Amino acid sequence: MAKRFFTSYTDGDIILIQDEEYHHLVNVMRAQIGEQITVCFNDGYDNLCEIISLGKNLATLKIMSRQKNNAEADIDVTLFQAVPKGDKLDLIVQKSTELGVKKIVPFLSKFTQTKAISVKSDRLKKVATEAAKQCGRAVVPEIEEVKTFSEVLKTLDEYDYILMPYELEKTREIKTALIKANKPTSIAIIIGSEGGFCIDEIEQAKQCGADIVSLGNRILRAETAAISVMSIVIYQFEQMKTGV
Repeated sequence: MAKRFFTSYTDGDIILIQDEEYHHLVNVMRAQIGEQITVCFNDGYDNLCEIISLGKNLATLKIMSRQKNNAEADIDVTLFQAVPKGDKLDLIVQKSTELGVKKIVPFLSKFTQTKAISVKSDRLKKVATEAAKQCGRAVVPEIEEVKTFSEVLKTLDEYDYILMPYELEKTREIKTALIKANKPTSIAIIIGSEGGFCIDEIEQAKQCGADIVSLGNRILRAETAAISVMSIVIYQFEQMKTGV
């Protein structure tokens, strides 16, 4: 498999690699002129390119072929994640990227035990980029700046379906909810932090159309819940398709 890089610098069939991607290409991977790599522009396509020159801080490549990437999910999933403690958000970003998330929005809720300043967006974007490379994606998920729960609620009308697990929900199972979701094309998943959600937040989310569901009898950690729900949603609506 050709090495994978992301860039936005292009002039027709000529592509420029610079900054951190240049460092990775030249100083880490020790790439040479004539070598072929895969370059992506976050548009869902893989571009097979040949290195035609290597400057001090700039690599120039030529596109040899272009094809649609088959690792991208057909369904548009945004993960709204209440900020957990420590470096758990790094793990959530990494695994959600591998599973096919399109956007991740960290937010603060009433019981969140972390402050917005602790969220390092640049680091999270780097984690997402490396995860996208590792799993063969052509799109790096967008990582938004930290929002309040109220700000999250204002964006929910953009989605066909809103899924929100809640540990005190005892009757509506996630399996039943997804079966009845009627094949949405865009989904918002809302996951709480270690402290969960207060009842007022649940009621506000319901008023915005959120489907409040149970994940079973066990209380999951924030990072476990996020990864589990992402896996379930992708499986339900894509059936883990391969090669299509």
